[in-house]
Amino acid sequence: MEMAVIGRIGLAALALAGMLAAAESDVEMITAGYTTELSGPIDDNIAHEVKGKAYEDFRTEILGWLEVNILAEWDTKNRMDRLHLDRFARACADRAKQDSRFNGTRWTYTYSFPGPNVAAAAEQWNTRYDALAVQSYVQFNTALESRNLPEAYIFGVRTVYYARAHLGARKSQPGKSGKDFIYETRLSLKELLDRLSIKASDAIVGGKPGFKPDNKLEISAAFDDTVPLAGLKISLVLHKGPRLATVSTGPTGKAFLGEMLIPYVPNGTFFNLVPNPGAEIDTSSYFSFEEMDLGLTKSYSQTLMFKVTRPTFALQYRANAVSDVVIPRDISEPTYLVKFLRDSCHMDQAPAGSEADIALDVLCQVSSYEHDVSEKHVMKSEMRVTIEEKRSPRHSTVMRSETYEESYRTGIEVPAGQFFWQTARVLGRLVKTSLLSL
Repeated sequence: MEMAVIGRIGLAALALAGMLAAAESDVEMITAGYTTELSGPIDDNIAHEVKGKAYEDFRTEILGWLEVNILAEWDTKNRMDRLHLDRFARACADRAKQDSRFNGTRWTYTYSFPGPNVAAAAEQWNTRYDALAVQSYVQFNTALESRNLPEAYIFGVRTVYYARAHLGARKSQPGKSGKDFIYETRLSLKELLDRLSIKASDAIVGGKPGFKPDNKLEISAAFDDTVPLAGLKISLVLHKGPRLATVSTGPTGKAFLGEMLIPYVPNGTFFNLVPNPGAEIDTSSYFSFEEMDLGLTKSYSQTLMFKVTRPTFALQYRANAVSDVVIPRDISEPTYLVKFLRDSCHMDQAPAGSEADIALDVLCQVSSYEHDVSEKHVMKSEMRVTIEEKRSPRHSTVMRSETYEESYRTGIEVPAGQFFWQTARVLGRLVKTSLLSL
């Protein structure tokens, strides 16, 4: 169900809430939340979105408090810093007071956390991450002394990552050279990476989406072209798009894309091979060498291209109305969706009698009702998409749903054409994102 968004709680309201809390307990409270106007019952999608928005605002308030009170310098444009911020804010949110309240059709969800508790959490955070940084620094130097370059790379990355977590000014701590150990680590890691080369055996990956590539692309990583770098994590990232996968080089410094399944992208789609030091911290993490401020003079990212043949699809489509709504032919029949699958998803309809690569089951249910409290007429489209890989070795199935809803003042003519045009757009986006999630 779509919401008429009120959005983030105003600063004046937060200030008032803070003043009232201070008057009662004389304790500074960090409070943030999100408000929406409901046109019906709260379902799981609405609850998930509102709580997510409330948490995002709480995270922003936490960062603001840290910047003012502890002089924290985390950069939200830096993915490494965002990892630290999200983990710290999530820890505070888990211990915060969470409040849900209603004012007529408006629903507000808030987080409240005492400022002194944030200060205590920051002190514990710094103690933990400073210790991890020193431990990794010792392991980094041990690996360098024993000429174990793969381990030196891993512990160098971890040292920089853990040190970057520090909130506020960090006291300089001399390393082996007498200079600050973080400065020393960055310098040594830069010298190490300047010797690293990463090569791909081909610039093209060919095949059919959902299947393994026709050519077994080989990626090799080595220092000075002679010492293989085992365990290097390399992520495949769509150009201006999501991360597809992460592979790791083996004992010989080589990784192969032969086991990867080609995503559902059009022919000629570019993607990048990018070293992912973030995966040395957590397999789900991603950040780049550039975000580690190492001062590298070269880029390790390589651009490759997918050369794919179009997969085939079979479509089962149903559109119905559960109230007095007339669905136009563009929506009631599958013609427009077939065209969308051909033109925007780059697939061909399977010939009659042949098995398709992809089976799609799409349901669009339209309804309308009068909302007496808000005196509005509500139009709603509930969409469900189920996609099954019939021939791919993965045999994956994904099911996603989305609701598009618009409210109109009672008594005015409902712009049905605009509503159904937007419904078609939402449904197309749902189909496309479902395909990419296979």
